[in-house]
Amino acid sequence: MSNALDGEAIDFTDTTGNNVTVISYASASDRTEELDWTSQVQGWGDSDSLLEAGEMFEITVDMTGAGEPIGTYHTFQLEVKPPVGSALIIERTTPAALDSVMILH
Repeated sequence: MSNALDGEAIDFTDTTGNNVTVISYASASDRTEELDWTSQVQGWGDSDSLLEAGEMFEITVDMTGAGEPIGTYHTFQLEVKPPVGSALIIERTTPAALDSVMILH
């Protein structure tokens, strides 16, 4: 994840369950308002948890907190909601086979 050109810094301080930036889950049959997540700086970045212009963070979302089991061919959305600015909606569909850790492009 990266910030829009000269956008306001996004606070990705991980406070486990009471995060400033909230990541929600939604599908056709369920909605979970806040999932646990962690962030890690990728490449260049300073030592704070603010995603600033020119920085990239890898966000890992714990999907076990979703209110339903996630099986094959399951379409869902993750909504990243910073305290200031627009939300980012990411929609993905799971493939025919699932592993415990997956990267869904």
